[in-house]
Amino acid sequence: MEIDVKKFSKPCSCGKIHHIQVKDIILGKEATDSLLESLKTGDLAGYHHPVIICDENTKSAAVKKMDEIWKICGEIVLSPYHLHADNRGVDLVLQALEKREETDLILAVGSGTIHDLSRYVAYEKGIPFVSVPTAASVDGFVSTVAAMTWNGMKKTIPAAAPIYVFADTEIFSRAPYRLTASGASDLLGKY
Repeated sequence: MEIDVKKFSKPCSCGKIHHIQVKDIILGKEATDSLLESLKTGDLAGYHHPVIICDENTKSAAVKKMDEIWKICGEIVLSPYHLHADNRGVDLVLQALEKREETDLILAVGSGTIHDLSRYVAYEKGIPFVSVPTAASVDGFVSTVAAMTWNGMKKTIPAAAPIYVFADTEIFSRAPYRLTASGASDLLGKY
C-alpha cells in the first residue's frame, strides 16, 4: 500500500500546516520487494554504494526477507548491547562509515535507536537515508530530529528525514509485543 504523503501537507486540526520531507511511504507485506525494485531500476538506482545500518537483532529480523537487498548493499552491524542513540553510538557509526567513504545512501534497518543514529549521521554527512522499520516501537520514522543523549544530556537534535519509508508488515509484525506496545504508548503519550 502506498501512502499519499501529499495529504500530510494539508492544514491539520491543530491549526498548523505540517511539512513532510519523505517522498513516499510504502507499507505492506511486499514493501521490501518495492525497495529492491527501487534500488535496481527505480528512484534509488542512482545510488551505487548503499549501506545498511542495523544491529544484530534487527539484521536477524530482516535479513531473510531482505536477502537480495543485503547482497547489493554494504552493511554496518552494531552490537545491540548497550547501544543507544548517544555520542558513543554515533562514533561507532561514523568510524564504520569512514571505512566506506563512497557511501551515498544509508538504509536504516531497525527501529528507534538505529533510526536516530542513522538520521543524525545522514544529516551530518549529507547522505540521504531510507527508513526500513523492523518494529512499530516509535512514532518518529519520518522525523526531522533525532532524540539523542549527548554528553549525558537528553536532547532533540536536527537530523535528516528519510527520503523513503519501506515498512514491510511481514518484518515488523514479528517484533516482540513489548516493542509494539512501546509504539502505541509513544502515540498515546503525545496525544
